[in-house]
Amino acid sequence: MLRNRRLPRVFALLALVVFVAAGCRVQIETKIDVGLDGKGTITQGIGFDDAALKRVGDPARALRADDLVKAGWEVDAASKEGDLTWIRVHQSFETPEEGTALLAQLSGPDGPYRDMLISRSDGLLSTAVKVTGQIDTTAGLQMFGDQQLATTLGGDASGGLLAKIEAEEKAGNILQWNQLMAPLQQLGERLRWSWGLVCHLLGVCNNPSLREAHQQNQAAVVQFSSRIAQSKPIYRALLALEQKDESLDNCQKRIIKSELLGMRLRGVGLAADQQEIFNQLSEQLSALATSFSNNLLDSTANWSLLLTDESQIAGCPHSLRELLAQAAREKDHHDANANNGPWLLGLDQPRYGPFMQFSESRQLREKLYRAFISRAASEPNNNQQLTS
Repeated sequence: MLRNRRLPRVFALLALVVFVAAGCRVQIETKIDVGLDGKGTITQGIGFDDAALKRVGDPARALRADDLVKAGWEVDAASKEGDLTWIRVHQSFETPEEGTALLAQLSGPDGPYRDMLISRSDGLLSTAVKVTGQIDTTAGLQMFGDQQLATTLGGDASGGLLAKIEAEEKAGNILQWNQLMAPLQQLGERLRWSWGLVCHLLGVCNNPSLREAHQQNQAAVVQFSSRIAQSKPIYRALLALEQKDESLDNCQKRIIKSELLGMRLRGVGLAADQQEIFNQLSEQLSALATSFSNNLLDSTANWSLLLTDESQIAGCPHSLRELLAQAAREKDHHDANANNGPWLLGLDQPRYGPFMQFSESRQLREKLYRAFISRAASEPNNNQQLTS
């Protein structure tokens, strides 16, 4: 929720997903830009690297541009931006209801956007614009394009790297630094930029829909990471590079040594049955870590303390008083203000940190501190059962 005195527009990146298929990279991006008057623009784009563009031919086909033009969307000319060629369509809307309808039109019945809603609400002292709903990217490249796109681009999640390594290994060749390390680094970066964005959003705007989307894809991400880390062809290629390439400098040797150690720690040397157990435990650990974090966030959000006496806020600067009064107004204390209260205290850092620093009430500081260090230590958000 963004207030009109802070930011005149709401900008949301609804989907920024990177897909890696056999030697290709495709990036899908959806943006919505809406003002507090409810008017805005939705932009949909697909970016292709050179290998993907060569396979697809006309990028407009991947975006179903013909159908979108008939529905009133404007198509921008394809443009080269960095190492990707982008094609985008956009359409403006006059009301939140029109924007919601456009998202449904863009996604279609089998697309990634589920129950998307653009809404605007006017309060006594503020106006709020929100974008809510679910995003499901499990359909991959087909979620915005035609059914043949994924087949055209191929389906190797490693971008063809494993096949290339195996072919070179059979031929008795040793992959050089740029042939091996650059593709590995690119593969890691693509995963970091796509899944890393999801994890970042989970931390800064956590909500049930985003949690569900994260949970649906988390196991697949862990499985992909384990597959790369436990790849014997990659391990053997790294080992051969370390042992037989005399042109490597000390920095490169250190990087390879670190990569080999990481793969050993991820189970590359385990037998197949042991790897299966290791991977199951890795998925469980990842799920437990997410549950731990969600419990901590929920426990933080659920605790509050309403301060009604001026003495309870003694020592706090006006900016903190206003922040606590705003929190109170958002919890239906509509007359709350910085000077007369009431003030709503919480465990989130913008309120917790300054209050601990400036408050003159030792009793309240102790109460706040004890609540902070005991977060997620009792039901319904109890992390003790996850760590015992």
